[in-house]
Amino acid sequence: MRFFFTLSLYIFLLSNSIFFYSCTTPETYPGEAADRELAEKYCQSCHQLPTPDLVDKKTWKEAVFPKMGPLLGITGFEGILYKQEKGFLNSYLFPDKPILSDEEWRSVMRYFITLAPEKMPSQITHTPIRKTLSLFQVHTPKFPFENPVLSLVKIDTLHNKLYFGDGEKGILFHTDKSLKTFAFTRLGTGPVQMDSRKEGARILLMGSFHPSDFRNGELTYLQSDSSVADAIITGLSRPTHVAYQDLNADGKEDIVVSGFGYYTGSLNWYERVRHQYMEHILNPSAGAIQSAISDFNKDGKPDIVVLMAQGNEGFDLYTNKGNGVFSPPERIIQFHPSFGSNSFSLVDFNNDGELDIMATNGDNGDYKQILKPYHGLRIYLNDGDNHFTEKYFYPINGITKAVPVDFDQDGDLDIATIAYFPDYEKHPEESFVYLENKGNFQFEPFTFPEFDFGRWQVMDTGDIDQDGDIDILLGSCVLSIYPVPEKYTQKWDTLKYPVVWLENKKISGR
Repeated sequence: MRFFFTLSLYIFLLSNSIFFYSCTTPETYPGEAADRELAEKYCQSCHQLPTPDLVDKKTWKEAVFPKMGPLLGITGFEGILYKQEKGFLNSYLFPDKPILSDEEWRSVMRYFITLAPEKMPSQITHTPIRKTLSLFQVHTPKFPFENPVLSLVKIDTLHNKLYFGDGEKGILFHTDKSLKTFAFTRLGTGPVQMDSRKEGARILLMGSFHPSDFRNGELTYLQSDSSVADAIITGLSRPTHVAYQDLNADGKEDIVVSGFGYYTGSLNWYERVRHQYMEHILNPSAGAIQSAISDFNKDGKPDIVVLMAQGNEGFDLYTNKGNGVFSPPERIIQFHPSFGSNSFSLVDFNNDGELDIMATNGDNGDYKQILKPYHGLRIYLNDGDNHFTEKYFYPINGITKAVPVDFDQDGDLDIATIAYFPDYEKHPEESFVYLENKGNFQFEPFTFPEFDFGRWQVMDTGDIDQDGDIDILLGSCVLSIYPVPEKYTQKWDTLKYPVVWLENKKISGR
């Protein structure tokens, strides 16, 4: 899910980058070589050097450097105020003294700002998105609450229920497929994931919907009567995802938690020991947004792949060595610092027996939104040795999530996508795109005419009406801190649709 859960771009340069300027690059302005050398010295102390063209001049000047400054001990910026007012005193993040002189700091800024573009290039042209979706029938149920801030939608086919979680209110609404009557359970904080069990469900609570370093997230249990039982794991750092599997072959289910955090966070796995869970830290840094468990090296032991965001973006593979021991992370796919990673799926796209990665990158909630031509959906093919190569790219501004499903039941995987930060001025239809698979990595894009009935932040798929095909459930999240053209906010205020159900008519007919 990434979505606006991302950390501010203050750690923009605390990551690896796929781009690098060689010291032999000819100068494009007087003094560039010296400025670049300083940028390499201070920025590459823990990462490669990003290219200046990742964002425009204004964004570097007004957003990136004010966030980056405190990490170098530069005073007078937002991070220092945060440190003083919130009591965040981790010196390894905020040095008490500048680690470079004022003149050096000006040189580093001059390097990036001078070489950055005035404006970002236009989005890559793609096939026009057709505003018709004959495979699905649109249902727009109303519920008696305003300003939906949904952080979760869940199709629970095991118990024949639908759930909608409000991130700000900390409430979980539940109903049946009629979408006419509903009840609710107060959870206290925003739910972001729900996993159905025979006797109830496990629910992951972020603790704080908005950026925070408080470790008040938790994994809790919802009983079949929709009452909340005791928490399973507490003290989590703004968790965004959990995965379940027996990792140490002791016959007990273990749990991997992506503690996305804010300034701090961690990726942990929790070992089931009797009736409790023992914490094991895999990565003590913030930014883990989603994980998946699979046997990547085919040795019979489940490995962990994790998507990291918050600047140090890419996929890390933790190989299971047995007995609860994992290898240090291997970076199998590297992204540049402003990529905006937010979700992925493991799926065999080319039917070669190897798990490929379908990933989305479109987070744009760190600062004033600018359109980025590298935002979109990508498919990376696995060569069998866990070397991944990009095979397909479909550009979508501000994409949030994508789900691969054979919706039309023709034997290949179609893709449903949502975007929280689409191009509302020119291409608002990017907010929901259905990519119909035409074979050989060719996809035809569609949307439904009512695509602008909400601002889609979350999505789930499943057979809601139990007719044998897969439906889509969309959840709206309307937040004033992310402005859009007034005509859309007025529409959302009038309609008040927290969810839209796209009923698949493949089986039942049109």
